[in-house]
Amino acid sequence: RPGPHVMPRWTFALVAGDDDWNRFWAPTPQPRFHDLMAMVRFKTLRIEGDQAIFMSNLLYFKDLISQLGSQLHAR
Repeated sequence: RPGPHVMPRWTFALVAGDDDWNRFWAPTPQPRFHDLMAMVRFKTLRIEGDQAIFMSNLLYFKDLISQLGSQLHAR
């Protein structure tokens, strides 16, 4: 195929299924879906890439992702 081919850049990714994210963002999440690290522990969430950056800023990302869920329920 003719180029240019642009490769997307990323440092880490949080990978989970749609159903798992919906359970996480539920108004009252079930056990195992109440926290990002619980989801990692029970293998419903994968952290791909540079985990050190994610872990160094864990509280920021936990708050950020929780806010996304709050905005979903506000609609």
